[in-house]
Amino acid sequence: PYPESAVTWWEMGLMQPSEWRGQWISFEQPEEKAIRESGAVWITNDGGAGAKGSDTQHDFRYEFTLPSAVRRAHLYVTGKGTDSAWVNGKQVLTADPLPPYKQMPWKRYKEVDVTSQLQQGSNLLALGVTLYATSTGSSFTTATVSTTPMSACLYIELADGSVKLIRSDESWKSMLNAPQGWTTQSFE
Repeated sequence: PYPESAVTWWEMGLMQPSEWRGQWISFEQPEEKAIRESGAVWITNDGGAGAKGSDTQHDFRYEFTLPSAVRRAHLYVTGKGTDSAWVNGKQVLTADPLPPYKQMPWKRYKEVDVTSQLQQGSNLLALGVTLYATSTGSSFTTATVSTTPMSACLYIELADGSVKLIRSDESWKSMLNAPQGWTTQSFE
């Protein structure tokens, strides 16, 4: 061990507010930066009658076309509740069960590799957010049950090296408790 040094002090600072400029010092992968800067917004459905006090499924769909083969792709999704995801009808993310303490964490992206599910041409991304109704904790009203937010971003690196971002915005289709088959491309 080194001998103890004498007590001392130091200080530093910038005197003018205009001098306070900086950025976080860290390493960030290009994919992580693209997700952070994507502009993905929180979206919700228009709700529905009769949702009060019951588990609800908040369903979101987005159809898109890819001009070429996919080298790699990752889906990032979060919602108030627990998330499920399907790409071209195949489930790639399963909702978590309600834990014993009856509270679901949210506002943290779940990440899943969806490279093998995407194809050149037409594709469908379907996301479901399950909001569990609980008798403990906060009491749900029709407004909170019927408007569950979700945010998502799909990072796609195409075969030619270009990057395509699919992000949640107002153009997505949504529904509360959609009927069976809503995750398939043939569903209207």
